[in-house]
Amino acid sequence: MDKSIARKAITIVSLEKKDRSYISKSDIINILVFKRKMISEENGDKFINECIKEGLISPAGSKYQINFNVAGVQIPIDFSFTDQDLFQEVVEEPSLLDRLLEIAVLSGKMTKKEALNMMKEYLPGMIYVDNNVRLLTILNDNFINTRTIRKEIEKNILDFIPRP
Repeated sequence: MDKSIARKAITIVSLEKKDRSYISKSDIINILVFKRKMISEENGDKFINECIKEGLISPAGSKYQINFNVAGVQIPIDFSFTDQDLFQEVVEEPSLLDRLLEIAVLSGKMTKKEALNMMKEYLPGMIYVDNNVRLLTILNDNFINTRTIRKEIEKNILDFIPRP
């Protein structure tokens, strides 16, 4: 299931309720299936079960508690999706920061926790610099090979710059 679409769908249901941290099965079905026609009737229960399995909502008595910050989800005005979009398996690529932390751990020179602490303590003058750059600097200072990721970053920057 595509978690970002599911989060937005749950947020839509939540925004129509007074108590925004709890929603019921009937709220989900009524709003997403009948009122908004975002999900087909056959997939209403499947949506709820998948959301529970993914940890987006959890049973709390007769209602479901939302396990993420609804206020932090931005929904475009023209937001729509199909059942196929919602239930497709999405393979999420790890973020650059996660990949850098993995390189730090695989080097054997530091743990993730140590790398993050170094980022905060070791480079306090770089608070306005992106965390990826800060971590890349720490890895470089500790003689950890980051050549492949640096090449990828350079390629992304060069692809971003328009060519005449």
